[in-house]
Amino acid sequence: MPRCGLRASRRGRPAYACVPKARRLPPSRPVVVRSIAARCLLASCLGLAALTAVGDSRPRTLLILHTNDIHGHVENAARFAAHFRERKATRDDVLIVDAGDTITGTPLSSMFEGLPIFEITSAMGYDVAVLGNHEFDHGWRRIAAFREAASYPLLAANVRGPDGELIADAAWTVRRVNGIDVGLIGVLTEKSARMIIREGNEGVTFEPAREALSRLVPEVRAQSDIVVVLSHIGHEEELALAEEIEGIDVIIGGHSHTLLEEPAWAGRTIVTQAHHSLKQLGWLYLRVDTESDRMFFIDGGFSPASEQPPPDAQVQALVERHQARLGKSMERVLGVAERHYGREQLRRWVKATLARRAGVPLGFYNRGGIRADIPAGEVTVRHLWEVEPFGRNLVTMQLTGAQFRELLEREEDPIPEGLSMDATYPVATDAFLAGRTVAPELVRDFGVSVRDVLIEAMELTGLPSDL
Repeated sequence: MPRCGLRASRRGRPAYACVPKARRLPPSRPVVVRSIAARCLLASCLGLAALTAVGDSRPRTLLILHTNDIHGHVENAARFAAHFRERKATRDDVLIVDAGDTITGTPLSSMFEGLPIFEITSAMGYDVAVLGNHEFDHGWRRIAAFREAASYPLLAANVRGPDGELIADAAWTVRRVNGIDVGLIGVLTEKSARMIIREGNEGVTFEPAREALSRLVPEVRAQSDIVVVLSHIGHEEELALAEEIEGIDVIIGGHSHTLLEEPAWAGRTIVTQAHHSLKQLGWLYLRVDTESDRMFFIDGGFSPASEQPPPDAQVQALVERHQARLGKSMERVLGVAERHYGREQLRRWVKATLARRAGVPLGFYNRGGIRADIPAGEVTVRHLWEVEPFGRNLVTMQLTGAQFRELLEREEDPIPEGLSMDATYPVATDAFLAGRTVAPELVRDFGVSVRDVLIEAMELTGLPSDL
């Protein structure tokens, strides 16, 4: 038996959503329910008196394909693009969206400050996206170039520049898909204020997403059949928002890189997220009664990159053309990893390497700063650009023992033996962490990037076996 959940409608009338056990993507062409018996059976499951308007033999369906947190990883972009084009060529009910953090995480993104990634995602065929916190990695003014490069609108309702104007193309938009008015609102985490670099982001303000959505959802619902929030906040927070704010039908999420087994329900809202780095394609298959503005969840799930069709030739050529701009230096071999090194092991190596290079006994590096594993085998320059894509400088910061202990406890790191709470210690880290922790006069900048320090260490001594 399918399980059912109560759904909300714009006009306040409830509907029931049936969730069948099928996990496959819907067929390339929408199914037309032709027989009276079949139509009655489907209507019974969905709780509808009638699925179609008079004279229309096809229900209003909506297939949402979604990704999030691409982080510059365009290795599978051409395969996803092939899927997108195939769907749009054979169906008229497809909407393709992304939930933010398009950039930062690969040499191609970091070296050219994100622009090639937006050129590639535009060629892939996205319809709408939300800004993520990493879109601010090169300062908020760089977002104007992203908007220019993107063939689709970039939304963000809760972030404004120093002049008080929206930084994104818009706070929300309505897209008409298969006769359905889909209202889309973009929000990102207000914690971005503590995550983004200060330089180039002076005066940028982030409104709490909850406040922005509470204000905008009624306005958007009045002009839409369903309301979809593109959210770069994190899965747990998105579940909480769904419980608290009435009128949201779907939240397509990002930021936490969550890999779900199936889309989740929170109250009357579907909440979903598709891992990261184009490893998974998420999809939701919905039916919408546009007369009563009621939405019905038919199915949804995730399809791994390995199951996408062969690469789209045009997008593949674009990716290869951009990758060629990096030159051969990225493939220079620095050493050999005898085994796979995970992010936590690499973080310990980074802390020790920075402390040694700075000539101090203590180092600190947060978990979010390590962006990739290193697999067994040859280690290239590209690997270390992916481990540390930010290019921030090595610094030391002066901390009291109490301040250092607080940082360590936040990361659940062990406290060094003999650490005095009242003493002051130089701690090796990167410029971003130091700038968020102490005053500028307590920071010493060594004028070399953390990435270059790691490349040098890999070439000279390799990765320790006891990490």
